[in-house]
Amino acid sequence: FVTVTKLASGSILSEVDSDNTANWLREIDHAKAVTDTLGIEGSFIRRMYPVMVKMAPVIFDPNSEGHVEEFQEANSIAKEDWGGAQWMKPKERRRPDQQYAYLTISIANDNKAN
Repeated sequence: FVTVTKLASGSILSEVDSDNTANWLREIDHAKAVTDTLGIEGSFIRRMYPVMVKMAPVIFDPNSEGHVEEFQEANSIAKEDWGGAQWMKPKERRRPDQQYAYLTISIANDNKAN
């Protein structure tokens, strides 16, 4: 670890020194060993990176498992890296003939986000 900080909310924010350490922490047994050693209850949550998708077809349904799986496969996004998707503008506010819109997705893979 480079730093471990306890936040006012009680959460722990950690910064690690390498991708190898981050990957090691993603293993449930390893994360549990760290929280046990620190004497805290909880789990590690991966940082999500928001990505704006321009010109996404409005037929995409971010709540449809099939649409999400197709999107993940087409963009080589691992299921465990997926944090969700939502339209930037509510569906009710679209023009009736609108075919494309802005979509925001959240992914945990910083390389994919870039």
